[in-house]
Amino acid sequence: MNSFYNDSFQSVSAMNEDFAAMDPTILEGYNIKFNREVKVTFLLENGEEDEVYIVRFRIFEKSQNSDLDEVRLEMAIDNNIGLFLECNVSASDFEKLKTENRLRVEFKDFSRSVQELLERSVKKSQECFITFKQGEDFGGELTFLQKLKLRKVNVFALHFSLSNEDFVRKQVQYRFNKIKLDLRLKDDEINTQIQRISEKNPSLAKSLQNSVTAALNKKMHK
Repeated sequence: MNSFYNDSFQSVSAMNEDFAAMDPTILEGYNIKFNREVKVTFLLENGEEDEVYIVRFRIFEKSQNSDLDEVRLEMAIDNNIGLFLECNVSASDFEKLKTENRLRVEFKDFSRSVQELLERSVKKSQECFITFKQGEDFGGELTFLQKLKLRKVNVFALHFSLSNEDFVRKQVQYRFNKIKLDLRLKDDEINTQIQRISEKNPSLAKSLQNSVTAALNKKMHK
């Protein structure tokens, strides 16, 4: 019996790995390089107070014949699944970006530099800040700032646009399916642990199973 649960858990784990390859962005030929939640201050107009959101940033690269062809950045907010923003930077786009922002990095190091700034905003939040000024079309300018003594200095800025409706729909469906798969994985993990406990202490396992069932029922009826 224990072997059955182990085999089942391994099978679902393999499904989870395979499922990651079905991400709509990856299906377009990109390789993921970064995936992390970061605090971003959304700058609001009309005198409204700025709001801080937890934004999931993902960075991808696409190569052609071993040469970096494009860097893609994505912004998404978990509690606003319809908001999916993207910024695509090709080698030629980067030259303009480099000049406008006086960057000292080359295109091949661009995605790594952005990753480092995102990481720094998490680890050293008092020194590195990220703001987003959103327009009426939901796109906007993402700005990285660094605190130097008594003032904040713009490091550089990127323009993000709202992804097209079809791509957003695919991403929403993918994220929904991912949540369902994660719940299935968690359920299998719990069942495996309860089965192991049952082999040594059946009464404790039954009590745990009842507690888990009650907790799930309570959550479903909220």
